[in-house]
Amino acid sequence: MAPTGRLITDVMIERNVIGPSILNKVGPEVGRSLKWSSTWVKSVNSLGQLFMDAGLVVEQVYETEAYETRDYNIEDGPEVFEKTIASPMFRIFVESAVKEKAKGLFVESFRHRAGENGMVHEEVRFYMGVARKGHKDCSTLKAIEGH
Repeated sequence: MAPTGRLITDVMIERNVIGPSILNKVGPEVGRSLKWSSTWVKSVNSLGQLFMDAGLVVEQVYETEAYETRDYNIEDGPEVFEKTIASPMFRIFVESAVKEKAKGLFVESFRHRAGENGMVHEEVRFYMGVARKGHKDCSTLKAIEGH
């Protein structure tokens, strides 16, 4: 990073984007792992702490508003699985050797996310963070919950 540069990143909020979130958990159970994982960031504070642990000065961390929302019927799990694995990011689940087991685990997890009304609510949200180089002892965390 340049001396005056900033690191700006976004991290998908695990509980909100249904397909990728479930596949991230299902992967290890079927011997597949994604090239990325957002499970290590649990909140705006944990993203800020990650920056500080790296010796960066946190300028801002916050959770975005929902960019998109959608409600699925509890029975939509198989369709959501198929649409999700059609993306190049998730093609590692297409192989017949893992697809059926992954699909079963996906559908089970999808059903567990359903509310009492039988619907699975999805929101596309991110934790956003801005940090810069600096001295570790002067890092401050400005977390804006629900920004």
